[in-house]
Amino acid sequence: MRIHRTVWWLVLLAVAGTAAGHESRPSGEVADRLLAALQRANGVPGMGAAVMHGDKAVWTGSVGMQDVEAGTPVNADTVFRLASVSKLVTATAAARLAERGQLDLDAPVQPMLPWLAAPWAPISSRQLAAHTSGLPHYQAVDEGRGGTRYPGVRDAVKVFAGRPLVSPPGTAYGYSSWGYTLLSAVVEARAGRPFLQYVSDEVAPGLGIGPDRTDDGLANVSRAYGFTDGVATRLPPH
Repeated sequence: MRIHRTVWWLVLLAVAGTAAGHESRPSGEVADRLLAALQRANGVPGMGAAVMHGDKAVWTGSVGMQDVEAGTPVNADTVFRLASVSKLVTATAAARLAERGQLDLDAPVQPMLPWLAAPWAPISSRQLAAHTSGLPHYQAVDEGRGGTRYPGVRDAVKVFAGRPLVSPPGTAYGYSSWGYTLLSAVVEARAGRPFLQYVSDEVAPGLGIGPDRTDDGLANVSRAYGFTDGVATRLPPH
């Protein structure tokens, strides 16, 4: 089962675990009911979730639609878009390297990326993760950028490498997805393997995390929806 709704796993695990002590209602039934209630409460078209015990899935569930217009329900094979949840994955990857002594979180990242030609003051991995690097977020020139697929992390970094910082590193908070793109390049350099390969091997083995496939037209990929006046509406392709 390829599930990326990580935020719900701990909630379902806690409730299902509590329910396991009540013989009159199996924990799986409670988890099913909770997942359906969560989907109704947040208004998203569909959801998938799992409860893990060690390395074994003891419960999986799905509810709602992966494609409302086509009437296609979410199932065990539905692949969800991670979007900015991927920042948690990237931060975890950096923390794993730091834990193993492979990454100094407070060292400037520029020497780790000798190919990076950017006129920036020294920036650390910790600042990138904390959104205090001074790197900009998406700007007007990035309109429609989400529809572009880059061969690798280095190619994505080149998109913003020539842009000025919006503040000196470490002096102000400024949310930046570009900062996390750069952090993924640091992870790749220090791990000595492609970023997604490191994530697959060391951070989330077995979860099948890969590039965004939302607009590829594949049958098992959930469609992208946004909220307009509180109602989920289909988003156009990137």
